[in-house]
Amino acid sequence: MNDLVTPLAIQEVLRQRLAPEIGAYKTCALLEFARWNNAGIHALWLGSVSYLLDTARVKVAYISNHRNFSPEQLARRAGKAPIIFRAGVLNDGWSGTIELVDFCNRLITTYRDRPIIFLPRSISFNSQAKFQELVKTFNAHPRLTVLVRDEASYALAMEHLNCRVSLMPDIAFQLADKLQSVSFNTPTDKILFLRRSDWPADPAFDPKNFGLSNLVVQDWSTTQALRLPWRVRGLNRLWRAVWLTRLAVPAEWRSRRRWLKAATSPSQRDARFHFSWQMLHQSLYQLQQYRLVITNRLHGHILCVLLGIPNIVLPGPHRNTDVIFQSWTAQIPYCRFATTAADIKRLAQELLDKFPTPSRPVRLPLNSQSR
Repeated sequence: MNDLVTPLAIQEVLRQRLAPEIGAYKTCALLEFARWNNAGIHALWLGSVSYLLDTARVKVAYISNHRNFSPEQLARRAGKAPIIFRAGVLNDGWSGTIELVDFCNRLITTYRDRPIIFLPRSISFNSQAKFQELVKTFNAHPRLTVLVRDEASYALAMEHLNCRVSLMPDIAFQLADKLQSVSFNTPTDKILFLRRSDWPADPAFDPKNFGLSNLVVQDWSTTQALRLPWRVRGLNRLWRAVWLTRLAVPAEWRSRRRWLKAATSPSQRDARFHFSWQMLHQSLYQLQQYRLVITNRLHGHILCVLLGIPNIVLPGPHRNTDVIFQSWTAQIPYCRFATTAADIKRLAQELLDKFPTPSRPVRLPLNSQSR
């Protein structure tokens, strides 16, 4: 596509392509609410929720994840309504995603009496046996829809799946109109390297080789945790709730309280939604402190796109970072992709010269929503 030069343009493509997949339904069950402290998962959850509740006007009658799913609760609350999985990934990259794939296989085998829809996902497997198990299960369901968010996943799904498959942007772009008006603080002159801490660091992208003197290296602030034995791990929740989210950065807490009242609709004030909005705010507040962001986190890149922050994308541990960039965000004027560490200083200077003052797309009212 040749006109994806703004976040709102990508959002429009997302909504146009989601409409025929979701528009016929009035009620659904929504599975896999965000449990982890990874800001990207919360962006996916809130994009999924926002589309269903605010754009498609679908009633979400039952919510769970694979660890607390109850067939009895599903039957009582949602009957035979469609089951919708939030957006994300289908892969065997780590234990959490393997658990999810196994849960999907069990659910698809059990519930063949209703539509099942996967909101936009990336698909990649290291184990061919695990992938073939998924293909066999998916192909046996008569009313399955798999939505994918990148060209590589689309090609894989079209080759192996006989269900309905459609290509569309990452569902975090559903939040574009909400985030266009967000401005929590004034950026400093520092540059952020938002680097994954849950994966071994890539020595090819050692920040010492970037040639940037004002570089700050962090992961999502939401991922911070105390190093505690498992017996007292509940203290981490208390530490986050009291210290990280209130006392450590009082200005961020005050900003979050004001924003939550304005940004969330009454339908999104369930505790599971509220926690995700808190996580999202903490991440946006973190990103907006910097003039330029370098990242190997997919949603570090996408949230920078939505906020209008110049950013450089690096290859991530999975292929979805580079293929999603090529599929959807390569035309955004304040984004670049670096294939080697040697590219970074040149690209950083190019963006800083092109956007000498903090770049923000055209503002919309905070409560602006497309219906």
